[in-house]
Amino acid sequence: QRTSGPPDTVSLSSTGPPSSLDIPNIFSSYENFRGLTAREFLEAAKDSPLMLNLYMLIEGLPLCSDWLTPDMVHQMELIRRRRGWSRISPEFLESCTPGFKRDAETIIENNIDLTSSEESVRRVGKIVGPNSMISKRNTCTIRDFFCSELSFAYHFKHPNTTNCHLSGKCGFLLKCTPDMKSGEPYKFKVNLCLNQEEYPVGLHIHPEFVKADNIHLVPMFTDTSEMKYILATFTWNELGVSEIIPNGSLSRWRIGISEIRPENEV
Repeated sequence: QRTSGPPDTVSLSSTGPPSSLDIPNIFSSYENFRGLTAREFLEAAKDSPLMLNLYMLIEGLPLCSDWLTPDMVHQMELIRRRRGWSRISPEFLESCTPGFKRDAETIIENNIDLTSSEESVRRVGKIVGPNSMISKRNTCTIRDFFCSELSFAYHFKHPNTTNCHLSGKCGFLLKCTPDMKSGEPYKFKVNLCLNQEEYPVGLHIHPEFVKADNIHLVPMFTDTSEMKYILATFTWNELGVSEIIPNGSLSRWRIGISEIRPENEV
């Protein structure tokens, strides 16, 4: 979650108020931070307008040429307080990919106020089927995610929603749309749906509290039967997502600095 930055991009319906808002900060450029040490990265990032929340700061660490130290974790805490950023979910560090494990453990062992259980991401996400009902699936293949139009429904009660009398559960709907017209379908858009008519039965949104510019996307995939976060993917990957088919073998996907096979799930 972030507290500052550019305004939401509006997707207008034919009449009336906007029907959806773009989720920002997908496929951002990391050119300004390429080849830096961790200490140099933190120094460059602390006042950078490209850095909009604590998740983005941590997701840039795998791009660095060395590892974090305990004193750098303290520097991250100072940056968070001065920028007014929200704390992150503990699961974000506990379930990271193995390549980031060392930095994650350094943060876990030395941080005082970078994480908060109130920011927990243990929420229920479901794929909305063709009949607009919430299906039993809560995962999809990588190929489907990046090549097909999908909607994902989430059960989420915002902390400011203290007196809800609407039927069903509080939550929101995200719509993933490949950018086919540009010829670059893997630079897809993700929108927060504001049109209640598109929501499945039993789910409603509180648009006065759930804001597109406060949503930060972090994909997960199955790795040896465990769910892992893929870091430095959407945030610091200006090239989008690409499919690799080397020598006729099984296709693989390059997502940021990671390569994964399509049978994995997100």
